[in-house]
Amino acid sequence: MSPRPSDWRSRCPRCLALASLALALAACALPDRQFISDSEFDQGGGGGGGSRENCTNGVDDDFDTKIDCADPDCSPAFTCVPELPAGWDGPIALSQAKAGAAPPRCDAAIGYQPVTKYEGGLKLNLNAGELGCPNCSCALDPKSAQCIGKVEYRRNSCTEVNSLPLEVGAACAPMPITTSQIGGPPTVAQLVSTYVKGAGSCQVTEIKGPNPQAPSFTDQARLCKAPLPAGGGCERAFACGAVPKPPFLEELCIVKVGEQACPLGFGDKHLTYSGLADQRSCQACSCSRTSPAALSCSGQIQEYSSAVSCTGPMAQLDLNVCERLTDGSGSGQFNRHAQLKATFKADCGAPSGGGVTGSLTAVVASTICCYAPGQ
Repeated sequence: MSPRPSDWRSRCPRCLALASLALALAACALPDRQFISDSEFDQGGGGGGGSRENCTNGVDDDFDTKIDCADPDCSPAFTCVPELPAGWDGPIALSQAKAGAAPPRCDAAIGYQPVTKYEGGLKLNLNAGELGCPNCSCALDPKSAQCIGKVEYRRNSCTEVNSLPLEVGAACAPMPITTSQIGGPPTVAQLVSTYVKGAGSCQVTEIKGPNPQAPSFTDQARLCKAPLPAGGGCERAFACGAVPKPPFLEELCIVKVGEQACPLGFGDKHLTYSGLADQRSCQACSCSRTSPAALSCSGQIQEYSSAVSCTGPMAQLDLNVCERLTDGSGSGQFNRHAQLKATFKADCGAPSGGGVTGSLTAVVASTICCYAPGQ
């Protein structure tokens, strides 16, 4: 009859001590293996061993014969990336943040470190700003010509032969009328014609444009140095590394100062910019003509009852309209004031200018190339 377990433990204490020593030595011989409980093994965690795969140590931790990136347990959080090309810095995690907003932090707990020397604006979202260039127009220089109105005063009606012709300009001026020329004070007047005095010249006018706004980048690049991929399970010259998580692009990148061509395999290219070279200016306004074509004028004459100024409106004279004057008193010298309110027509040609000339260019700070399989 075979002894019960309790029997051999009590009868052979040296056997129990030797068994414990053998187990301890076995554990020391496998320092990289993690022994788990039966309950953990039943839940799974890899292929055959039940241990969780460490995707960066080059070891088959879960005993499923697949190492790191070759193990489905490491996907999609880890990926194979080419070795760092000579002359490039990396690997880099890249994010885009709105200018003025707090950029995402480089999490030191996962080995991220900031690399500000490569950061800058992103041309993709460049706001060109507004120069505030004026709008241009061409018109007659009001000082270069005068509009003159010819007025005829008569005693009783505009059909009478005897008339007193006078000229009225834009300036307020006295209108001395000698009543003896028409047999008494005038009671009617008529504006019979207008003409332009002087050749006239064209002048350009600049109309205020939009308020100027400085150009700027609406987005800024934030870069974090990521741990160097060291895992296995990849082809030769590749290593298994952690894929950055949002708000970073889910790609591992490399970076180099200045504008560069991206190495093979790193086909997702981004440029950062350290500033803007603004060589823009507003074009000067001009007119296609210096002298107007088809210059003419029209207007109305306002008569005033005052003998000393243009106050007390008395009558308004329109072209070829006989107007009755309300003041028909007096004799001899008949004093009043008048002025012509004129409108000119002048063809000064089409305006030009007012547009933007020159260029706005962004100064390259660095080139960022992210690993994109197949590119």
